[in-house]
Amino acid sequence: MNQNEEHKNGAAAGPPEDPRPTLEVSDDKMEATLLLRGSRRHAILPEEVIDLLDAHGIIYGVDITGIKRQVGEYNQRYEKQPNMDILCARGTPPEPGRDGKIEILIEPPPPVSFDDHGRADYRNIQKFRTVDKGQVVARRIPPIPGKPGMNIFGEDAEPEPPADPQLNCGPNIRLNSATNEYAAIVRGIFINDKDRIDVNPVLTVPANVGLDSGNVTYDGNVKIGNTIERAALVSATGDVEVGGMIESGNVRVGGSLTVHKGINTRREGMINVNGNCYSTYIDNSNLTVAGSIIVFKSVIASHIICYGDMTLSGKGSTLSGGELHLFGSLSADTVGNRTGIVTRIYLGVHEKYMQYYKVHVKELEHAEKDFEKLRDDVLKIKNYITRARGKIPVEKQAQFRQIYKKYKEQVELRERLQQQVTQFRENRYNNNEVRLIVRDTILPGAEIHYRNFVEKITAPQTKVVFRFFPGQEKPGMEAYRGQ
Repeated sequence: MNQNEEHKNGAAAGPPEDPRPTLEVSDDKMEATLLLRGSRRHAILPEEVIDLLDAHGIIYGVDITGIKRQVGEYNQRYEKQPNMDILCARGTPPEPGRDGKIEILIEPPPPVSFDDHGRADYRNIQKFRTVDKGQVVARRIPPIPGKPGMNIFGEDAEPEPPADPQLNCGPNIRLNSATNEYAAIVRGIFINDKDRIDVNPVLTVPANVGLDSGNVTYDGNVKIGNTIERAALVSATGDVEVGGMIESGNVRVGGSLTVHKGINTRREGMINVNGNCYSTYIDNSNLTVAGSIIVFKSVIASHIICYGDMTLSGKGSTLSGGELHLFGSLSADTVGNRTGIVTRIYLGVHEKYMQYYKVHVKELEHAEKDFEKLRDDVLKIKNYITRARGKIPVEKQAQFRQIYKKYKEQVELRERLQQQVTQFRENRYNNNEVRLIVRDTILPGAEIHYRNFVEKITAPQTKVVFRFFPGQEKPGMEAYRGQ
């Protein structure tokens, strides 16, 4: 090989080129980083970096001042430290929005309470919350969208859409779109079942009312799936429907009571019903019913006050033992029993007004005695004034004024009691005809009371209707001709 060839080959080989810088773009296109790797023989120029950015289309967030500074630092050390990362461009990230949310405004029921001895009051557990019609029960806070940013390629960077939770509403909840408030359209029990809310106008207890459920006090209608256990309390201003039995005498119903099985309270307490009462049977129980009573099978050994009519409707239905005070009429297949146990029936009497009448008569008797005494005192004062010819000592005047004041108050009390006695005397009895309808047999031991009339049945009578009229001493009787 001659010298010319060697010269050509040597020139062709020459020194190796410096490694090319690499540009790395983040996945979100928000940052561009210059990667300098490997040993170099020459420094790099900021213009080279900017040209590289331009070649990649990076036009936003380019930090020229930072590039110059970092390139200068690199050029001072690249011979000893050839590797370096230079952040060249940074985009503007989007501003995140605010998630929407649902606020439930009805607090959950309180936990079980314990007394000083650590005993839990399971009967008085409150397991539900009542809301009024129009009450706001929840509020929707709408999401606030974020603001877009810009990536290093000059493209809009959209923020993640904020969460917009939705609340599923039952038929008794309405959303006011202007205020984003959810309100109840009926009064009832607030139901919060995960992402669904509603209001049930009927308080439903699916099983028994007792230790497991706690006592039930509710301003509205109540539906009980099974039995009201002994000693449990149920108080409702509306109707009550019981799928099983009533064993407790602590039941107060503002509307009507329907019992699908029967009532047996062992004569403990008093069931009070402000409407009608419907039951399969009533056994050994105390009831006061403002409306009428309809029983399908039997009423046995019970004390019942009823201000309407009472009908035992089923075939073979029986009224046996106990005591019935009834303002209206009574109808049953069988009245009494074959053992002769007394069954007392008071017809056409308003028991509450009768008791009021008796109480007010006694009060009037006491008031009459006090009135007579004060009247005598007033007469004595008048005689004294006449004899004194108007010259009455000051202390006597004060004493006389007190006596006159008491006398005036007693006159007003006496007149008020007289009016009340007259009112209750007139209203204690039913002024219309009432009937005792025996569709099959009335047995010995049955007693029928109507005002001052009492008839004790001593022999069986079949298919008979007793008709009672005000002013008649004895009832009219006729054959029952129904089916």
